[in-house]
Amino acid sequence: MRRVIKDIHTYTNFNESQHVEVKKLSLNGSPVAGIACYREAYNCSLFLKDPAVTLVLEGEKYMLVNRQEYDLKAGDLLYIPANTLVFTDIPKAEHGFRSFNLVLSEAAMRALYGCQPGERCSFSNHVLQMARIPALAKELLSIPAVVPLEEKKSERLFREVLNPLKKQLSGAGIASGKGASEDIINQVLLQSLYHPLSLPQMASLSCMSLATFKRKFKAIYGASPKSWLRDQRLQAAYFHLKTNKEKISDTMAHLGFDNFSHFSYLFRKTFHTTPSSLTA
Repeated sequence: MRRVIKDIHTYTNFNESQHVEVKKLSLNGSPVAGIACYREAYNCSLFLKDPAVTLVLEGEKYMLVNRQEYDLKAGDLLYIPANTLVFTDIPKAEHGFRSFNLVLSEAAMRALYGCQPGERCSFSNHVLQMARIPALAKELLSIPAVVPLEEKKSERLFREVLNPLKKQLSGAGIASGKGASEDIINQVLLQSLYHPLSLPQMASLSCMSLATFKRKFKAIYGASPKSWLRDQRLQAAYFHLKTNKEKISDTMAHLGFDNFSHFSYLFRKTFHTTPSSLTA
């Protein structure tokens, strides 16, 4: 059975699973951040509907975001814009892997920057890797796993994490929050990442005409639906070939590429290398 993207998750609620333990951190009673602890090797695909910041506390991880590769170690900070599909690989480490992850939701921005309900601070649309902040990473790493953290201390820590990004996060002032159509398109897009949908089907599920759907999609993602989905499939192929050393034929079958020559052409055009170079 054809699968567009395997094992994709949405990162919003900081839920624990068999792979990860999470200490949730809250502002105004809402969980907006989590310290994640992985004991085993793990890789996954995450869809971020809100901007987010990840700070490595212990260990290392590889991320593929918008065609760019990032090898992050303790103290490294990465900002990821909204509506982004992220591919993450965490290798097994002697002491495990821990990271601090802050989702810049409306609730978080109300608490940190005084945004009003229905509004949010303007954010950069680009991935940003900032200078290392090892001292802050060490402080976050020392937070007890079972003791609730006071919200005042949480707020201070969150501000310190965001301080290197302050110009990018708040320099443009306040912008309107997400509209209902953006949430609907995101939901339909996630369905199409699980199971292939035609453009008319995506428009119909979004309760829009095809022309309106294409126009609003491009306004959100900066590309046509066809181009965006193809790019995500190529990124998924790159990720799984590099991290899992899958057979090229299996990866093609999983991601719906039927013609090897065409797949290789698109792959070289996008990543400036060949699929076979990643599996050697």
